[in-house]
Amino acid sequence: MRNLFINSGIFFVTILLLFIVAEVGLRIFAPISVTNVGYVDRPNGEKYGWGFGPHELVRIETADSREVFYDRVNSNGWRDHEREIEKSPDAFRILVLGDSMTFGYLVPKTKVFTSLLQEKLQALDKNIEVINISYSGWGTDQAFEALKIDGAKYRPDLVIYHFVSNDPEDNIWHLDEGKFGTRKPFYYELVEGVPTRKINPRFSEEQNAITRKYLISKSQILQRAWLVSQGLKFRNEVPFIYEARRDSRIQHFLQIDDSHDLFSLLKASTQPDGEISEDEMRSYVQTAGLSETQGEYLRRILKNTPGNSTHLTSGEREPSNFTVMPWDLTKGLIRSMATYSNQIGADFAILSDTEEGRFNWDYFWRRVTKSVSARREYFEINEFLRDAIDSTEADLIPSPEPHERAQNDSHVNVAGNEAIASNLMRFILNKYPSKF
Repeated sequence: MRNLFINSGIFFVTILLLFIVAEVGLRIFAPISVTNVGYVDRPNGEKYGWGFGPHELVRIETADSREVFYDRVNSNGWRDHEREIEKSPDAFRILVLGDSMTFGYLVPKTKVFTSLLQEKLQALDKNIEVINISYSGWGTDQAFEALKIDGAKYRPDLVIYHFVSNDPEDNIWHLDEGKFGTRKPFYYELVEGVPTRKINPRFSEEQNAITRKYLISKSQILQRAWLVSQGLKFRNEVPFIYEARRDSRIQHFLQIDDSHDLFSLLKASTQPDGEISEDEMRSYVQTAGLSETQGEYLRRILKNTPGNSTHLTSGEREPSNFTVMPWDLTKGLIRSMATYSNQIGADFAILSDTEEGRFNWDYFWRRVTKSVSARREYFEINEFLRDAIDSTEADLIPSPEPHERAQNDSHVNVAGNEAIASNLMRFILNKYPSKF
């Protein structure tokens, strides 16, 4: 019995030593990361809710080819070039704030539009910096906060806020009674029409939580195990999902009504969660007597891909009410950003993600029609942005070149980042002709 205890002890100590050696070796010679969002227990996480530490690794995976890239943030935790706070007299600084679209969710750091824009402008033989301060998931509130806390230090000449249509909802996470309500250390609410900063008392729950993500982030071995599990999960994902909310898209693009045999098949045969296999999809197309084109449209509409679970934008609904929450708060935050930018000596402009490339992506997945009324409904958010800056000297940046997206994700790909850089280049040259 004694020998059994001794042998067991030796075995466990050996396993522990091997684990430690492997962990140290991986950290030194082959470090990886599992996230492009960041963590709460980092300096920027304490300020904004999540972020990266100095020179921390970021993992980027493309949505179509599943190719993986790794790069590092700078010493301040931003996915940007290393920057000096001190500004030389001849420098022209552009500060860009935003979320995953600005962060470069699907592309290497060198292919993010801020990096490409800096290259284009520096080719004019000018001392120009394009500074990127952004994290995936940020709302307008966090962009405004970052402008005041970190962005102003660089004394920018131009501040650009990259607006995405989900930003207004991100601005009211504190109202969520679940986990999202704990994610940010602050929030803003309108007090007599003015966005006023408040402390989020629930943020301590996020800081003190020992989550799976927190534990995995502490070990290179656990991170690899996590990636393996996620890879297996991805392989086992069903290719299609049926939900009733997609019915309007099916009816419009397949040109059928709700009495068609297809709907009987979908509602009778799919699993409770709507999962449809490739074999089942072929059977539905054949049994329902769909044409090749109808079958292709059905595949796109039911494809199990991010952002595809939605109804049809057809232009038939009433115009959005941008005077209620969260839009009124977002408008106030945008105006506050513009005012603050002017106070620190910078111009302010908005780059909208709602542009022709986004519309083309949504049309590819048959989420929107090409009717005049549908386009008006789709792009009305830009009218909201124009109204938000109407009383300021800010600009809404034109996007004549469409921002191309990944096929399986609405984030811009490398070509889309090139287009954004070109659009911004055109805007800047027109706005500052004497400078350039």
